[in-house]
Amino acid sequence: MSDLVPIGVFAEAARVTVKALRHYHALGVVVPARVDPATNYRYYRWDQLGDVLCVTTLRDLGTPLNRIKEHLVGGTPLHEVLAAERVRLRRRMAQAERALALLDALRDAPRLPDVRPDITERPDRVTLVLSGPAHADTIGHDAAALVDRLLDLAGRAGADTGAPVVGEYPLKLVDSFTVRVRLEVDHPPAGPLGGLRVEPWPGGRFARVVHEGPLDALPIAYHGLVRWLHEHRHHPTGPVFERYLDDPATTAAHDLRTEVLHRVR
Repeated sequence: MSDLVPIGVFAEAARVTVKALRHYHALGVVVPARVDPATNYRYYRWDQLGDVLCVTTLRDLGTPLNRIKEHLVGGTPLHEVLAAERVRLRRRMAQAERALALLDALRDAPRLPDVRPDITERPDRVTLVLSGPAHADTIGHDAAALVDRLLDLAGRAGADTGAPVVGEYPLKLVDSFTVRVRLEVDHPPAGPLGGLRVEPWPGGRFARVVHEGPLDALPIAYHGLVRWLHEHRHHPTGPVFERYLDDPATTAAHDLRTEVLHRVR
């Protein structure tokens, strides 16, 4: 007992409340060095101050306690915990950016615009296809990175990268899913594809909304498209296609045009 201190003294040194230490104990994040079986008093070692400092620092960054526990109890290296937190924070930033774009698009309108699709017939097309994982919270960032890689590989293979790119997404989003991006080509390139696949994109009849504005405001187009499909008893199940008519690198965000398409029978 000579090297142990009671919870009150330890809380003062750690600059946390006694209640917080009891909470950390209950969750198994910072466990007392000893609990007196007769009095239930908790005692800590001075070297446990570093664990509490780790908890409070990461909590200030918004890190969930279960992830902190993975490091302190489960043995996960701190750099892995921090890398995961970096991903989580980027997802939150992407969510905030999408929300701001949507607010900008709606600020002059008292309600959602009444977007109504038209019907278009599309021919069969040959496409170069690349697939990759995406997350619902970072779908814009994940898809953009996939498009960049698609265009890079297509350019190396000798394909014309000036044609529209098409993103293929599930209509009903879940936490994690696969995104497919397509580059329309007249003929498959002669060079090595480097991970790309040559696939047909079957044509047919599509309901279409042409969205003008930032890509982050595309939910406005989806609102009109899905509503119309249900009203006309088309029972949408996906996938849904986003056909990017302009290059975001050379076109102002408010001038971007995107076709949002869903196949109809």
